[in-house]
Amino acid sequence: MNEAQWLTQSRAGDHDAYKKLVNAHRDAVFRAAFHVLKNEEETLDVVQESFLKAYQALKKFEGKASFRTWVRRIAVNRSLNRLRDTKKHRAVAALPEGDFVADARAKTPQQVVERAELKALVRKEIDKLPPKHSIALKLHDIEGLSYDEIAKLTDSKPGTVMSRIHYARQKLKERLASHFQSAPERMKS
Repeated sequence: MNEAQWLTQSRAGDHDAYKKLVNAHRDAVFRAAFHVLKNEEETLDVVQESFLKAYQALKKFEGKASFRTWVRRIAVNRSLNRLRDTKKHRAVAALPEGDFVADARAKTPQQVVERAELKALVRKEIDKLPPKHSIALKLHDIEGLSYDEIAKLTDSKPGTVMSRIHYARQKLKERLASHFQSAPERMKS
């Protein structure tokens, strides 16, 4: 059975078909919400709320975008609303499982530690960016979404998404430049 059939059956009230849709897209929805909230518990709540909202609005779903894009957009919007409502924006994210895999290019334990520290630094600086910029950057560079997909998820235009990503990269470059310029000086001492 394919997704179109699951959608048809779900609209007709088949809960098992909707469970298949949820299972097929849960991870993508989780990642999209997690990039905004940076908290696993809050993300899990948003994922559940998003799939419930999608189910309740399923008969209104026009199919202009894929179900995956539609439900991720719901999750991103709910996440942004939650951020605005609670005014909580943690600086350092609790990373989802699987992100702690050692880099294959690291040959020594020291290199593994240095790469982990570098990743933590970059993530910390990304999290300091305005939410709209950090979300666009994460969805593009980490999740691999296209500008059009991000535009649909964030209710923006592709040009706006491109601009946000460009701004985010420029700010990161500026913020990280001082760290990398001072690294050789630290090694001398």
